[in-house]
Amino acid sequence: LRLQRLFPHLPVVITKRDVDAAFKRIPVRAADAGWFTVEIPQLWIHQEIHDCPETSSGASDPGPSFLWVFAVLPFGWNGSPGEFQAVASLPTIYHRHHRPADVWAHGDLPFNSHTFVDDGVIVESVVGARPWVSSRCFEAGIRAALGPDAVSLPKKSEEGVYGTYSIVWGLGIDTQSAEISLPENK
Repeated sequence: LRLQRLFPHLPVVITKRDVDAAFKRIPVRAADAGWFTVEIPQLWIHQEIHDCPETSSGASDPGPSFLWVFAVLPFGWNGSPGEFQAVASLPTIYHRHHRPADVWAHGDLPFNSHTFVDDGVIVESVVGARPWVSSRCFEAGIRAALGPDAVSLPKKSEEGVYGTYSIVWGLGIDTQSAEISLPENK
């Protein structure tokens, strides 16, 4: 709404960027590795329950185990999104502290973006090539914070085109009508 108020006759467009393998980019401190370790019996891996040798107590001997230590934030741990959010904010902070170099052609406002976990949303008015300059800046922030290959190229080709309607974090956002709706089920 702010951009529509500032530029009432220009379209406001939205695009999205996603971090590829987001949690795998955040290492776990060695001192905390014990919290991210799981023991997996070899028996579970080979699924040979019926051939398991008996021990003298009559209980099945599961055989040797594998110790799996996660060196990065594991997907599925309910704390991973919160831990990742501290880093996920960096591309947005970087992006919002920049503006187009050519302010006469693209406007002088700082770029506008929002992030939720690994999903970035860029919202811009079509002033010159501002939206596309803004996208490049946001991607530079992702790469600076999370590595040169951190921008998810498959997601970029799927959801990275600017438009006046986008599904953002589960809600349909229409910048032309200034409406938010629940999208139809997939």
